[in-house]
Amino acid sequence: MPFGKGRRKLFRALGFLLIGLATLVVLLPIWFPLALKPLAAKVGAHFSSYERDGYARFSLHSLDLTNDSIILHAHQVDALIPSVWLWKLASGRDSGSKPFLQVENWVCELRPSGESNRSPPFDQVQDAARTLGTIGQWLPQAVFSQGAVRSGKTVLPIPEVSWSEGHIQAKIQLPPKASGQILDVRLTPARPFDLLINSPALHLESKVALSTNLSGFDLQCSTLWQSNRLEGQAHFGRAAVLPDKATLNASDFRISGDLVKLTPYKELAGSLSAEWDRGRFSVDLSAAAHPAPSQTNLPPVDISLKAQGDTNSATVEKLALNLPFAEATLSNSASLTFVAPYLRGPANFDLKADL
Repeated sequence: MPFGKGRRKLFRALGFLLIGLATLVVLLPIWFPLALKPLAAKVGAHFSSYERDGYARFSLHSLDLTNDSIILHAHQVDALIPSVWLWKLASGRDSGSKPFLQVENWVCELRPSGESNRSPPFDQVQDAARTLGTIGQWLPQAVFSQGAVRSGKTVLPIPEVSWSEGHIQAKIQLPPKASGQILDVRLTPARPFDLLINSPALHLESKVALSTNLSGFDLQCSTLWQSNRLEGQAHFGRAAVLPDKATLNASDFRISGDLVKLTPYKELAGSLSAEWDRGRFSVDLSAAAHPAPSQTNLPPVDISLKAQGDTNSATVEKLALNLPFAEATLSNSASLTFVAPYLRGPANFDLKADL
């Protein structure tokens, strides 16, 4: 049966609509620059110029983005135009093609946030996992080069960052006061995250596993630094700001004398154990260093510390320092508070110095 006039008009309208949409998509590289600036301004972003790179890509120069948490400046941003971006998401990207997004010469300044608005660590971990999952759905691959993160007066250069389907690999340069070496950092999705930090120059390798559960989340860390192994673990409750329980152990550490400014001594050896249990902590540290055989006039170095306390106060039960130029001994336990006047009750501290 032939279509009625009403149906013919409907199909004709749908045809014109589809042709109009197809025309908009085909001509998107032409009208997209005109719409991008006002759209970017609504989210606090501004750029100096737009440059088309063929049909599929475009470049922005001198991009500035400001919101409540960050201030970002990038010298150049290269990306796919929206139509090609969506097509690649729907059809599956070519692994050999350029990344969806490339950012060069960037600086990200972290803006301070109010302490009262800070959520518990469990919520922050959950939010981070959801955010990275959403980003992974819409941005399969991105590359950031020659960047830096600034917080106050601290600047952390980040020469290279790559993002690929939830996996983050970055090179982070430590400040000059902290050796200035490069750290290789890798974050991979797990339950929800695994973090690997490596630096051959510092002889450092650290593995951090973060896993959530019904009661909160667990943090496990294993660090190998110059043949010294440091083991730590912590459990956070769902609403807790501080961990419910945490331990840190370095049962047999050995540090070069040059590194701790004890050049005449070959190494400083000792052990460290620290524990946190529902608001109370304890620390036990002991270390010793013996001079080189040629340094017959130097005494051995001994360091002993034992303390316990909570978030408001601490009791130093033992403190003894035997250094080449001084001896210091706490003859009785000392009670300290973390606010003025700090010292609570009498304490005897004997000091002998060779001037």
